[in-house]
Formats: sequence, C-alpha cells, structure tokens
Amino acid sequence: MKDIENRNDITELLKRFYGKALEDKAIGVYFTEVVNLNMEHHLPRITDFWETVLFAKANYKTNVIEVHKHINQKHKIEQQHLERWVLLF
Repeated sequence: MKDIENRNDITELLKRFYGKALEDKAIGVYFTEVVNLNMEHHLPRITDFWETVLFAKANYKTNVIEVHKHINQKHKIEQQHLERWVLLF
C-alpha cells in the first residue's frame, strides 16, 4: 500500500473502508440504521475531515465530537465498536 499523498488517495481509502464497514456485523448498523448514511453526501465531507487532519487544509468545519455524541445518544458506541472501526480502517 502506498502513502496517502492527496485528496484522491483519501477518497479511495475511504471508499474501501466504507465498503467493508457498511457490511460489518459489529458496526454496520451505525451506518445503515442509526444514521442511514448517504455516501454521496458523506464521502466528500469525511474526505474534507481527513484532508484537514492529514494536510491541514481546513476544509472541515463541523464539530466531529458533537456529531458522534448525537450518534452515541441514538445507539451507544462501545469500546468493541471503536476497536472494530480501527481494525477495518
């Protein structure tokens, strides 16, 4: 696997991740039922987030903690879910 060098690399990584995560028995429910993720809308936004983190582009303006607090209120996110997310990522 090559290093992530640009936005296109981030997008491709995220497509592969979500391809696995959406089908995953442990965390898929968060994407398919808890938030009913629209990938056409989500992919550019999450790419903005990672581009901001990795390349300091400052494209992502949303409070990521607040987004996940809302998800956690709907369906508790537990340590096992975070570990599974990391494994898939």
